Amino acid sequence: MKKTLAVRRDVETFYKEMQKLNKADIIYKDVIDLREGIQNLNKFDQSMVLERIPDDEKLAFLKDITKSLTPEWSNFFLETAYAYHFNYLADAINFYIAAYEKELLIIESVVPLSNEQTERIKSSFEKKLQHSFPHVKHQLVPDLIGGVVVRTKNYVLDGSLRKQFTQIERQLHVK
Repeated sequence: MKKTLAVRRDVETFYKEMQKLNKADIIYKDVIDLREGIQNLNKFDQSMVLERIPDDEKLAFLKDITKSLTPEWSNFFLETAYAYHFNYLADAINFYIAAYEKELLIIESVVPLSNEQTERIKSSFEKKLQHSFPHVKHQLVPDLIGGVVVRTKNYVLDGSLRKQFTQIERQLHVK
């Protein structure tokens, strides 16, 4: 448990450093790609701690799967592997994703939003939740019909016409 907490602390420190360098977004994409490429993190973690596989083979494998990623993430991931004897690598992946997504604001709309509109929505949400969201992702979702849906890791505000139509439909069926 102590080592898991240490890995979390290391990842959160790394994440904050990458934020300062404006690289948190690209590293998030790298980490997502890495997780998708690995597919099964539990099996990955189990294979990394097998004693019958020499450390130099594990290291060569890790270098191979991270070679197309940013040097910052690749180096951090390899350093984590060494520091924790190839344990907790899936945790490192998941902790980075969690740190990033905790500060991610997703705005869904039917039409593209201007930078000004996006910033107004972001500012309102930050004020309402008393939390900063340095990462904003805008998604076009035609099914909304109109309006916007704003999401964070722990909160959803649905101001879409789809939701309003659904509520009207429910009220009509109740009567």
